[in-house]
Amino acid sequence: MLATARASVNEVAGLRVGRVEIAAMPSQSVEPLARMIKAVTEKHPGLSISVRAAFTAEDVIEEVRSGRTELGLLGSSEPLADALGAIWTAALMLDHLGHPEAAAEVERAIADVLAKTPIRTPDLGGTASTEAFTRAVLEAS
Repeated sequence: MLATARASVNEVAGLRVGRVEIAAMPSQSVEPLARMIKAVTEKHPGLSISVRAAFTAEDVIEEVRSGRTELGLLGSSEPLADALGAIWTAALMLDHLGHPEAAAEVERAIADVLAKTPIRTPDLGGTASTEAFTRAVLEAS
């Protein structure tokens, strides 16, 4: 899974023109997303970024999983069902945005948690909460 996702990111890493669609909840689509889009499109004027409205965290996740959007930005007071996916996606974005050392540190921390602890969220066959899994990754970094 990780190798496939990394290969997908590497395929588009050098693109300077094209279109990216982002699913975002209304509060996140204003700030920080508007500022981030401005910075990216100033640096890459051939890149078009559009934002698709999603009204719940589940809507954002479904937009990305279905392939209708490449990225998703959400806020939620509830735990996410796929903590590993969310954290690992952040590592991919760090690498893509030119921070390979930080990305590698996140990936190492994920690998350490999976290899050295029994902490697993329900989507990975365990019973740990999203918070517990995330805390374990942070402590491993």
